[in-house]
Amino acid sequence: MSRKERLNAKLFDLQLKKNECRSRLKQALNQEVGLEKEGLKGKRKRERDEEEKRRAEFEKHLKEQGLNPDRYYRMHQTQETQDLKEKVKKSKKNPNEVDIYGDEVQYRSFKRRTKQVSYSKEEYEKQKVTLGDDFYRGMQNLTYGADAKDTPERIEALVNDLQNQVNKREAFSRRRPWNEEKDIDFINERNRKFNAKVARAFDPYTVEIRENLERGTAL
Repeated sequence: MSRKERLNAKLFDLQLKKNECRSRLKQALNQEVGLEKEGLKGKRKRERDEEEKRRAEFEKHLKEQGLNPDRYYRMHQTQETQDLKEKVKKSKKNPNEVDIYGDEVQYRSFKRRTKQVSYSKEEYEKQKVTLGDDFYRGMQNLTYGADAKDTPERIEALVNDLQNQVNKREAFSRRRPWNEEKDIDFINERNRKFNAKVARAFDPYTVEIRENLERGTAL
């Protein structure tokens, strides 16, 4: 190969590398412009899609090894992650929709009632010394609850607490979102609230006119 041919071959190789660099720069520029156009919302959606894709691949890998993905996540989940999930879950709840049979409501009710129970530290320590190791026995023990004797005062306190709960239930009036006997003049919840605001503002001036129109006696 002559010197001229070697130079032409080297020049051609440099030209290929130059074109490759130009193509990569253009690709990077287009990607950067696309990120600017999609904005913060688009960026978050793209990150969520990527995370879901990685999660799906990881779960597929776990199943291939014979592992349950849900159980794996529960075993490797930290307390901070669980607290964050609970916080997000609570923030998404509608404050007007309260589940009276939910765990949180039942627990708050239990804490509220136990605050009213009288507690004797001396009696607690005395029973602890008397029973010894049996003081901490569990339900699997055959003598569980056998020697627990309630005094008449504690029985009376329990009866009073139950009666107070009955009285509160009788006095409780659940707030309904609307009057069931009233005509339905809305198409959804948002429209119902808007109509209620309009009624508060204009009903004092328009009720008589509307009634006359409905009766056909309007002038």
